[in-house]
Amino acid sequence: KPQTAVRVGMVDCGTVEVLAAFDSSAVTVSGCNVSPTDVSPGDTVTASASVQNNNADSRARVTLRFDAGNTTATDTVTVRAGGSATGSADFQFTGAGNYSIDVSIQNVSEA
Repeated sequence: KPQTAVRVGMVDCGTVEVLAAFDSSAVTVSGCNVSPTDVSPGDTVTASASVQNNNADSRARVTLRFDAGNTTATDTVTVRAGGSATGSADFQFTGAGNYSIDVSIQNVSEA
């Protein structure tokens, strides 16, 4: 005698949420500064930069590149979804003068 399947009722297994894809362009430098600004030759100057991650569902791993003339330094930070974090680099200048320190994002990926 053939068997037939009997369907008694459906059971809900749950809901799946598909999150938005990680967007590297949603990670930006939101500010930077140097401290102290008046130093003697050989003193240490710290440059720091704030990174904003506007991805709602993904952490970001960000490598910041600090440029001070012929000298560069990097710092890697992890930024929570929707949050911010700070990276920094130290510099020493041996000659008198004015030095500009710039920061940019060198690399960004989902963490």
